[in-house]
Amino acid sequence: MPESQTAVGPEIGERNNLPTENYDFSSSATPSFLQFLHFFHISVAVTSYDCQRLIVLRQKNESIDTLLVPVARPRGLAIQDNKLTIATYTEIINYYRYDQLSAEMAAKIDLHSDALFVPRNSHITGEINAHDIAWGEGGLWLVNSRFSCICTLQPDLSFKPRWWPMFLKGPTGDGAAHLNCMAMLDGKPAYATCFGSFAEGRSWRDEASLDTGLLIDVQNNQVVMEGLCMPHSPKVHEGKVYVCNSGYGTVMCYDPVTKTVETLLEVQGFTRALTFYQHYMIVCCSKFRVSDRASPLPIALKYQESHAGIYIVDMTDVSIVAYCRFDGDVSQLYDVAVIEQSIQPEILGLQDPRTTELFVF
Repeated sequence: MPESQTAVGPEIGERNNLPTENYDFSSSATPSFLQFLHFFHISVAVTSYDCQRLIVLRQKNESIDTLLVPVARPRGLAIQDNKLTIATYTEIINYYRYDQLSAEMAAKIDLHSDALFVPRNSHITGEINAHDIAWGEGGLWLVNSRFSCICTLQPDLSFKPRWWPMFLKGPTGDGAAHLNCMAMLDGKPAYATCFGSFAEGRSWRDEASLDTGLLIDVQNNQVVMEGLCMPHSPKVHEGKVYVCNSGYGTVMCYDPVTKTVETLLEVQGFTRALTFYQHYMIVCCSKFRVSDRASPLPIALKYQESHAGIYIVDMTDVSIVAYCRFDGDVSQLYDVAVIEQSIQPEILGLQDPRTTELFVF
């Protein structure tokens, strides 16, 4: 790459008004990826904010079938019971699932699926740079990166701040620390990641080193991991905390009991988006982009090329057993979730004309 440019992580919070209708969304997968979907009777959904799509990897005729749902810069994705929720550029959108429609209604909207998600309501937040979202005690929790807080929603407010890092006096609108992700435990936020302990007037972008990232114990207001490079996607699983040390292309594990940390996995890309299903970990990676504003990512110093894709990891021996790679224009994946009991789900976008003729009562 040119000397005046260095590789850094995906852009944060910038507008992307480029048309995406002609994007190449092609992908290739190992046979084991299709077998994984088939065996568990599931589909895998990922958000891609650069392509402005919710991408659902389904199976059809013994091959991968991709559903593309237009969404304005989607990031956080949460599925609970019969509800699928997406954090978008300026709003939170709730889709509800219907597994059975009358034959007449299915024929009327030309529906051929085993699960249908329909947009039912939304909450206008404004441009708060919403990142992770999760359903928990009291409703939906979300990470508000612009105001550096974890918040909930209230009908008469854009958002209601519930927690912010201890090094801040309160919610601010500069997003200097880039609080981005959270892990839930017992219905409440338990851990959060940010790019550094920066208060107003300073920013992680201004630092010579990118190894300023933190994993914070939300309930005890303590830093439990530091020196991370642009961390994302913490998750609590079987008593341990897993987090993407994104700038290194790794997944790390923190044990709250022993206070020990280990690196479990490294891939050729910017690790971000992580969830667990059965005894498997599903982790995504994105391409690192090129910029002249910051130090190069450690992963960029190790690999000349990076990929956007989805890895299936067997946690019994932490081995990669399946992989799906996006071969075209998809470069940034933010979040991932499993749609259970459905190999051919359909999700109607806000502008889908079929919503005008679909009535459930």
